[in-house]
Amino acid sequence: MSMEAAIMRLRVAAIMFVGVAALLVAPALASAATIVFDFADCSEITGPPGFLCPNTDSTKTTATYTRSGLSITANGYHTAGGGADLYVKQDGYGETGLGIAAEVNHEINPYYVIDLNMTNLTSHGITSGILNLESVQSGESYKVCEGHVPGSVGTVNCRMGSGGLNDSIAINWSSADYLIGITAPTGNVLIASSIVVTPEPATFALFGAGAAGLGLIRRPRRFRRAAK
Repeated sequence: MSMEAAIMRLRVAAIMFVGVAALLVAPALASAATIVFDFADCSEITGPPGFLCPNTDSTKTTATYTRSGLSITANGYHTAGGGADLYVKQDGYGETGLGIAAEVNHEINPYYVIDLNMTNLTSHGITSGILNLESVQSGESYKVCEGHVPGSVGTVNCRMGSGGLNDSIAINWSSADYLIGITAPTGNVLIASSIVVTPEPATFALFGAGAAGLGLIRRPRRFRRAAK
């Protein structure tokens, strides 16, 4: 085999390598679309020990939900200060989600706030999602903000809404403002679920495959210069 033929074969092999790597990454991009944390799903609660679920006064002010190796920790508070026991309510469509045990309907009213701690998601490069609220009935409203003071609703990127039995809102957080605070200025509401978009791992894999392919393509050129 001539030198030119050998170099051409190496180039073809390198191009094929990059093509196959891209094909392997493409399904990963499609499959990593969303992860859903269901705050009414007792099986997702991985702590603290002794958290009673569902429809039971848990006597716990915190609950950690784990899904696909990621976690969100919910904490209940009185707006006047101090912790408030959480309650997982499962009373059918529009009345299912995470609320406060002491509230008459086991939901979140103006005297309570639930903070969602997003630190674990932030550490994995996840900083946005969609928060679903339930039981937002006529005359009731919600307020959702980002912040970093536990027990506070927060003051960053606040969103408010009213009516409409179920509402979905886009949320963002960061390493600085890692808490999502939820309260109800009027009436009472429930936290239903949070949908988190996670494309980062596949993106990194694609970059790595491309860089490796470029390294292979350059090798024949170095070999040619050495042969002169």
